[in-house]
Amino acid sequence: PLHCAPPRYGVDPHPLYAYRLQGYDHTRMTTANDRASCSHIPPGRYTFMLREAGAAEATTVTVVILPPWYRTTLAWAVYILLAMTGLWLVYRWSRRAMRRKYEGQLMKYKEEQEKLSFQQKIRFFIDLVHEIRTPLSLISLPLELLGKNPTGDDARRYVGIIRKNTDYLLGVTNHLLDFQKVESGKLELHRENVSMNRLIAAISDQFDGYDELRHITLTVTTPPGEVTTAMDADLIRKVLMNLMSN
Repeated sequence: PLHCAPPRYGVDPHPLYAYRLQGYDHTRMTTANDRASCSHIPPGRYTFMLREAGAAEATTVTVVILPPWYRTTLAWAVYILLAMTGLWLVYRWSRRAMRRKYEGQLMKYKEEQEKLSFQQKIRFFIDLVHEIRTPLSLISLPLELLGKNPTGDDARRYVGIIRKNTDYLLGVTNHLLDFQKVESGKLELHRENVSMNRLIAAISDQFDGYDELRHITLTVTTPPGEVTTAMDADLIRKVLMNLMSN
């Protein structure tokens, strides 16, 4: 608050009154008229003392100056309430912003997962198409040879090749049922002790006759001893069939 001393009227040769505002200014003032004024007095409780010229005692009046409305207790309560409301609004806005950011990241993650799942499904069917195409080719070739030579030992050999590839093709179609397991993530390896020598020989027999028609020499070399290992025979058979068909 501004501190302004009471206006001074100078020295009056015939003062009528002497006054003082105790608690604000300890200087005694005199005036020759019936007015005494002070301005810019800070809020508070004061005692106004007035003594008439020649009087022994002064008259006192308690003066309470209230603060302006913007400095009252109610105003400060409103200020605090507004500040708390502002902080709450900022907190709420920041939480919404973080939630929108999190939801955007979550949606992007879900889209990526759906895209990955779709690509895996497409890849699964493409692999099946490749697996189906190879035995179909191996079946069509013996049939073509049977058409040229329908009798003899070669006919029985060609029928055996057709039977083996037909059985393999049936196994591939049965793998279509694994698609549901792939989606649910429950596809597991079925390991068992398998003879690699016999597995390679069986796959080589499926290509018997293919080399004759395509003029390709197929030679299979395996270790002299039996090689047995724990594996998923169906998966290894798929890998070897794809290698052979390529």
